[in-house]
Amino acid sequence: VTAPRGLTDIFDTLTYRERYEALVEHVGRDGLTGLLHRGRFDADGEAAVQVSLRTARPLSLLIIDVDHFKSINDRFGHAEGDKVLKAVAALLREVASPEDQVFRIGGEEFAILSSCPHSVARLLGESIRHAIKASAATSRFEFTVSTSVSSVSETTRCLADLFALADQRLYKAKSTGRDRVVGEPGGHEADTAAAWTKSARI
Repeated sequence: VTAPRGLTDIFDTLTYRERYEALVEHVGRDGLTGLLHRGRFDADGEAAVQVSLRTARPLSLLIIDVDHFKSINDRFGHAEGDKVLKAVAALLREVASPEDQVFRIGGEEFAILSSCPHSVARLLGESIRHAIKASAATSRFEFTVSTSVSSVSETTRCLADLFALADQRLYKAKSTGRDRVVGEPGGHEADTAAAWTKSARI
């Protein structure tokens, strides 16, 4: 017995709509982590910088890179490496505020666009660093992240400038021992860490 044509049409329409909504939800997202992908970062990031310049509202970029990620893949296999990336992605979503945009922009590299001033973005970076260490301590193996922070200013007036500065600071974080947050120079690292520790106790 065939179903009445009306019901068949409704079923087909619902199935199409569900598929369409699922497609819309996943457009612009990384397949492994579910975070926004590099294409969205390039488009949304440039738009966010221009809004920041036009409105004088702060905008900061954090780049988060998993330390020694290649050795994780080499020692434990790519499946375990994928688990690490998914765990980091989940933690970034949890720590970031609802207004922040979280991206996977490379293999083991993530980014957050946050509408907060530089000092607050550094505190966010420290929160992420400590949360990753705490989470990794209970996993099969320990791992850390290095994080850099840059903010829109007179010298960073487009996404390329903002990213280039953050990339330089990420290199500094990596070359000076990893597992650290590097932002504006001037010895604020200790102040930021102290402020994070104080806020964590409250």
